[in-house]
Amino acid sequence: MDASLASATDVCPVCKSTAQISPNLRFKVSSKCYHRICEGCVDRKFSAGKAQCPISGCNHMLWKRDWRLQTFEDVQVEREVDIRRRVWRTLDLINLGLAEPDGGWENAFEDLRSYNDYLEMKEEMAMNLITNIDVPNTNKKLRDYETANGLRKDKDDAKAQVKLPVRQPGDYPDLSGLITGLKTKKVAPKQAAYDVWKGVTKERGYFSLSEAHESSWDHYSSKKATIAGGWSLEAYAEESLLRAFSGLGVFVENEKGGKTDMRLPLATIVPHADDVF
Repeated sequence: MDASLASATDVCPVCKSTAQISPNLRFKVSSKCYHRICEGCVDRKFSAGKAQCPISGCNHMLWKRDWRLQTFEDVQVEREVDIRRRVWRTLDLINLGLAEPDGGWENAFEDLRSYNDYLEMKEEMAMNLITNIDVPNTNKKLRDYETANGLRKDKDDAKAQVKLPVRQPGDYPDLSGLITGLKTKKVAPKQAAYDVWKGVTKERGYFSLSEAHESSWDHYSSKKATIAGGWSLEAYAEESLLRAFSGLGVFVENEKGGKTDMRLPLATIVPHADDVF
């Protein structure tokens, strides 16, 4: 059954219309003050723009979009559902960039007590707003939480994108401190790039090449035939020095490691064994 449909006893407090006069009469509820008027009055009063709630004594300034069809027969239930939806949506851990861990949100906290405190805090905030207890302080906590975690949208842009603040590795998930006991994000250490040389560098610590060498073959550097094979004189000199010093620093005894007797044992001769030969 659609709760927005008027019953025989329902009367619009503004135009005094009833279901007997208007068979298709439907009611809408304000999401700000939760006053209930008929759909026709909403169209006449708010189609031109923002206006004050037509209920006597209510000072809320409303837009037409602030009115929606009634879902529940009891307006107080309607209000409570909206408040709970707002609190739950605001404090949803997904807004902090967290993914639900295996086993549920309980495992996103350091211990069970912290998780229960989080649930109790949400319920306490919702009940404060529902029963009108400490409403300004509760709303301030929610606003500060949204601001600290980048969840508040621009009032002038209804389509503003929600942007999470830039968090550094190890930052606590809730930057406002309202939700306590959450596990800090574990950042995997960066792996070094794969080294095909396994740490061996190209630096030569046992010789260096100079721009000029006094040798009997310096005159070959000016001959085209010397470099016809694709080797420069410097490359040839470096290759020669590499071969000359390639054995330095290698000690055979250290490289051998522990000595292992690789000799095969001799066959054991059993005395008085039958010998077919």
